[in-house]
Amino acid sequence: MKWIILIPVVASLSSCLDRNCYKFYAFEFPLTVTPQDTFMIGDTIWWEMNVPNQAFDKSTGDYIDITDFEFYLSLMVSEVDSTQPFPMPSLIDEFIIVQDIGRLEPTNRLSNKTYVKTYSIQDKIFRFGLISNRVGTFSCSLFWPRDYYDLEQEYRDPFFISDPNCWEFITLDSKIVVNNGETNYHMLAGTCNRRSDGSLVCYDSTEIYGSGTYSFHVKAP
Repeated sequence: MKWIILIPVVASLSSCLDRNCYKFYAFEFPLTVTPQDTFMIGDTIWWEMNVPNQAFDKSTGDYIDITDFEFYLSLMVSEVDSTQPFPMPSLIDEFIIVQDIGRLEPTNRLSNKTYVKTYSIQDKIFRFGLISNRVGTFSCSLFWPRDYYDLEQEYRDPFFISDPNCWEFITLDSKIVVNNGETNYHMLAGTCNRRSDGSLVCYDSTEIYGSGTYSFHVKAP
């Protein structure tokens, strides 16, 4: 995987909390992706997000001040093809990453996921590009890391969303809305991945892919 870094940024945050206090938030953030279903090798697919510091919480109907929340997402790119295994591995290494605003950080070789982090804690903006070196049909997902919703307190270090005294979570009702719901999922209808036992997992319903997912073809010039 090649990395083109345009703007390097470092951000950090620490917090303390009361383990007897719990708060749950259901946010919905818009994500913009280059709006087309077919790209050529060498094309750049741009991903952009600008999260307001006053975020609407669907669970309470209130606006929550998340100014000091160090927001980030996980990124995976998978190929949908019967020659590819299920669960689908991330193929982020098949793409050149262009870092424009914010930064992308690899997690580890086992998960092969990448974290997408914003420009700064207060300026929750990111913009990055993916340039494919591989022909195929791909599904790219930006999703909440398990840290945000896992109820096992020991799983992760505490983080601060809005209340410095409480253990806080982002619920699975939260969504990343891609291009106002235009996700190109129809392109995957009838495509399949293969389990280790040889059986196929096929995609026929738009409900299979949730928030933050965008599908596209990459063709040779």
